[in-house]
Order: sequence, then C-alpha cells, then structure tokens
Amino acid sequence: MQNDLVTIEVEGQHLDWCNELANLNDQLLNYENILMEIKSPKNKKEVEHFQNQFFIQKNIIAKLKNDIKRHDLSIKREKSEAFDEVPREDLNYHENVGAKVEDQFKICENLKKEFTAFVHAS
Repeated sequence: MQNDLVTIEVEGQHLDWCNELANLNDQLLNYENILMEIKSPKNKKEVEHFQNQFFIQKNIIAKLKNDIKRHDLSIKREKSEAFDEVPREDLNYHENVGAKVEDQFKICENLKKEFTAFVHAS
C-alpha cells in the first residue's frame, strides 16, 4: 500500500470491510439456524463445537467492525489537510486491520467448509 493513500480510499475500504464482515456475520447466523434444525442427541458434541465456533467468530467480527469504525473516526480527526493524505501511523494501523479482516475471511471460509461437511454427513 502506498503512503499517498488518501482518506476517501481508506474510508471506502473501511466501508467494504464492514459490509463483508456483516455478510460473514449473517452467514454465521444462518449456520446457527441450520445447526438447530439438524441437532440431535447423536451429534450433541459436534453441535456444541459449531455453536462455540460461531459464537467466537461473531465476537471477532464485532471487534473488527468496532476497530474499523474507531480507525475511521481517527482518520477523519487526524487527516492531513494538505492533499487529504492518511498519516503514516494511521496507514500502518489500516494495513494491520486489513490483514486481520483477510485472516477472518479465511477462518470463516474454513469453518464454512467444516460445517458444510458436517451438515452433509448428518
């Protein structure tokens, strides 16, 4: 990412990330509904595993969305008036949050594969 990234680009990425994280959260809610439909005494252990995973991932998503919103406010307060550039410290934080968001997408994709396999086996 270049140091000359402007505030509007960062704000756009924040919006994209928040929308994608909201979609992930919605998927997890759908998975929870499916899990309740296929729950039985035979698969109690697996159901508890997925309930825990969904809970953990939803909490991580909420924290990431909060971090993004906090960073967005920080950038709006601290932006350089000259050329609307993002300060270097904020750019580093932005890159770090972006990496966490990408990691979350990968984790949820793996969880989706694991859950899909479980549903098909049930």
